[in-house]
Order: sequence, then C-alpha cells, then structure tokens
Amino acid sequence: MDDDRFAPLGDISEELQVVPVSASPQIKHNPAPVTIPAAAALPASIRHGRHGEPVRVWHYQDAEGKLLFAVCRFDTGPDSKEVLPYSCTAGGSWVWKAPTRPRPLYGLPELATRPDAPVLVVEGEKAADAARALFPDHVAVCWQGGAQAVVLADWQPMAGRHLTVWPDNDDAGRKAAAAVAKAASAAGAARAVAVNVPADWPEKWDVADPLPEGVTAETLAAMVLAAMAEPGPEAAPEAAPGDAVREAVVAAAAMERADYLATRIATAKRLGVPVGELDAMRAQRQQEDQEADAAIAAAERPPGEDKPKPDPRGRVGLEVLGADLPDVAAELATMGVLAPMNLRSPGMTAMVPAHRHGGGRTPYERGQGTCHCRGGGYPVLSCAGWWCEDGGQPATTAGAGGGATPL
Repeated sequence: MDDDRFAPLGDISEELQVVPVSASPQIKHNPAPVTIPAAAALPASIRHGRHGEPVRVWHYQDAEGKLLFAVCRFDTGPDSKEVLPYSCTAGGSWVWKAPTRPRPLYGLPELATRPDAPVLVVEGEKAADAARALFPDHVAVCWQGGAQAVVLADWQPMAGRHLTVWPDNDDAGRKAAAAVAKAASAAGAARAVAVNVPADWPEKWDVADPLPEGVTAETLAAMVLAAMAEPGPEAAPEAAPGDAVREAVVAAAAMERADYLATRIATAKRLGVPVGELDAMRAQRQQEDQEADAAIAAAERPPGEDKPKPDPRGRVGLEVLGADLPDVAAELATMGVLAPMNLRSPGMTAMVPAHRHGGGRTPYERGQGTCHCRGGGYPVLSCAGWWCEDGGQPATTAGAGGGATPL
C-alpha cells in the first residue's frame, strides 16, 4: 500500500530541492502550544535569590499588548551578566522559568501595528531597543534565549514579511543569523537575508554597542539596504535535507501528549519517516529540553542550596557499614523500595507487599520469626503491611529484636 508507514524509504534524492532562503515557499506547521497572557501583573519589586535585583526588565507582549512574560538582566561582574526569563504560572505566581515553546518574539505589538514595515531581527532585547532608534523605518524584534535558542522561537509572525538579520560579530552570532533566516523562511517570510558585518569590527559587536571608529548610523542603514539588494550565499544558506524533520521534532516535543497522539501519524507520513522513529526523536528531544531546564534551574539556585545535605548520622562517603544494616533494612522496608522483590540466597530476606495477597491475614510483627514457606528456613524482614510470601506462619520461638532473623 502507498500509505504503509512501515515500508522502507525509497530514493528521495530527486524529490529534494535546495531552495534559496529568499524564495522559500510557505510551509504549513502543526498546531503548537501558544503562550497565554500572564495570569497576574508583574510584581512591582523583582528579586532573584542569587543575583539580587535586575538592572533591566523587558516585557514580552502579544500582538494586542498583553503581558506574556518578562526577561531580566543581572550584571554579575565587570564583564559578565545573566539574562533570565521570568514567567507567570496559571495560578498567578511568578517564577524563574522559560516560557512555553515555541517562545513569542520580543516586539509583537509593533509588528501588528506596522504590517508593511520591513523587519530587523537582532540578538537580544538590549540590541532590539537600540535598533529601534537606529533603524526607525524597520520594526526591530528579537527572540528569547540567545544564539542557541533560535529553534525554540515562534517565527510564524514573519509570514509575508521582508526581514534582515543583524548578527552579533562572532561565529555563534553568524550561525544564529543563518538559522533565523532559515526559520523565518520556513514560516513563510517573503524574504530573509543577513547583514555581512566586516571582519575587522570588534569581536561580538552588536547594534547596542558604541559604533566602531569611522562608522555612522548612515553606514549601518546602507549595510541593511545592501543586504536586501544583494542576498549572497551567507544570507541565503542552503536547506539541509533533515531540517524539516528537526523542526517537526522540536514542535512535537512542545506539544501536549493528546495533541501529539492526534497528529503523529500524519506528521510521520508527511516527513517520510516511521512513526516509531518520530516517537523516539520526540522523546530524545524532550529529554534534552528537560536537561537544559535542569541546568538553568541549577544556575539560578541560590548559593549553598546545591550542596548535598549532611547525613543525619554523621556518615561520609557512600560506604554502608555493618552497623548501618539494621537502619538500612528498616528504611527499605518502610519505604517499600524493594517491592516486589524476593531474594532466595542464604542470609537474605523474602518480602512481598501486602496488596499482592488477599485479606484475612495478619502481618508479621517486626522481627517475629523465620518463614517456613516452601520448606522453610528463609529469614523474614517485615513490619506492619508486609507479608511472608505464600502466607507461611512464623515460628513463635525464633527471632527477636529488629531486622531479619539470621539463619
């Protein structure tokens, strides 16, 4: 059958076309979660547990001007900074957490009110504010999260727009600019190009920095016009064959489970991959996102909280000493982490959770005796709620004290 999703992939080389960024057709995407307006107003006073009060706060708004989330900048040293997202939960609490993916762009209200204006995309909110003053004929926008977060942004508002990307003057900035142009084109941008920043300009320079010697605002404007007039290879990177798959996996990872299950077969068929492979790639992407979120949370944790708590018994290292065994056994039995588990070697224990058996039996008292099930002789570690396997009766004369009765 032609729609057999498990059939081997044929030769698709003839179907692949390299499309210039400036001429990429609009691609339809599956529905993705949308960041809703904040459930509560932004607190009048914002303070981070480690970095203190922010020096700048930027408001991300939807097209109607409703607050979605905020981004805060902290100066952590003479030449260092931290820029962290600040989001509102459904219950109205503000937390240091990234917004829902795909993340809205910074500058959506102006995009909505100036639908015919060209767009200038820069890296970072500070640069976007500076670009609005330098390029008043453009709508300046940016994405949240920096050079590595281009794929996490929602580029759908770029559909039908003419945009120019101004990269930070380093390798990461140039790669990010190429990724923005590619993502915007995939979202339906009429044209997407990148500015070619001279190599002799200061490293990491962006439009928020002081102008290089001999450079004026008119110089910058001319560079933007030149990029729009002559899109070169750097401004129109070739699409890799796997880009459509990678973009679909990012969107799938951000979906709720029910939404993904409703679209997974159609998505796999559109991409030409087995459904199981799409499931695996989605799971891997979700794991990577979780690890990234955990790394952010660890970086935001106040000093001292990331240190392990001292052992309540004063022990150090990971060794379990003989004197620890009664306590360890009691803890395991109480928490039930061994259930269901039967150990049949001499000197070990036999334990089965109470809910595995019918009613009418009385649990052993702690350390009451040995089990005589299946020929007997196995020691029993039990407390209220635990039963000897097969309901064997304890020996009334054997065992006393805590823990398992030795053979």
